[in-house]
Amino acid sequence: MDSKISGTVENIVYKNEERGFGVIDMDVNGELVTVAGSLFGVSVGEELNVYGEFVNHPTFGPQFKAGACERILPSSATAIYKYLSNGAISGIGPSLARRIVDAFSEKTLDVIAKRPEQLTNIKGISKEKAKKISEEFRKIYGVREVFAELSSVGLDMTDSLALYRVYGDATPELIKGNPYMICGYPVYKDFSEAEVLADKLGYDRGDANRLRAGLIYILRHNLNNGHTCIASETLID
Repeated sequence: MDSKISGTVENIVYKNEERGFGVIDMDVNGELVTVAGSLFGVSVGEELNVYGEFVNHPTFGPQFKAGACERILPSSATAIYKYLSNGAISGIGPSLARRIVDAFSEKTLDVIAKRPEQLTNIKGISKEKAKKISEEFRKIYGVREVFAELSSVGLDMTDSLALYRVYGDATPELIKGNPYMICGYPVYKDFSEAEVLADKLGYDRGDANRLRAGLIYILRHNLNNGHTCIASETLID
């Protein structure tokens, strides 16, 4: 069973956004813990709930292997400043982050998301820049909410990224409407994995999407084995 640790991101050691993989140092109750795994888009200053297990890496030693993580918006003025000053949102550096947090304190992120016009009261922020800051912030958290939804139904980061790049924000609703779509482009998962996902979502086994996906899966399997056709009786069986 997965364990859970919670804390604040102190340092990004390594990240590969293409794979959704990262290595971070996380403050967990005052102790620095190295976390590696599915950590797409995390930033210094963010608070995380990470699910996984403690392992002893043969090269890098003890670390927490992350299978999934939940991101929590930093709530204190100190955490928000750390988050913004480390480049979480392009166009905001340490100096501007300090001016913004000094003005709005713990309400800073709420202002950025919902009342960006108030940012224009800060020296160095035009109306256009305020709009861009707000749009980027909302986009960042919109993407993360998509991944959180996909993770909740059992899809790993690699598959979630591949699906998101094709279907965008609509991915969770499409998956819920037809879990068997994961048998096709772009992830081509085994039919049995789609069955597990469909059962989790309470999908009807007699649905046309399931039957269609099953037929296509068998045809593709035979194609990959070098066959150019399959008898209809064999296919139906």
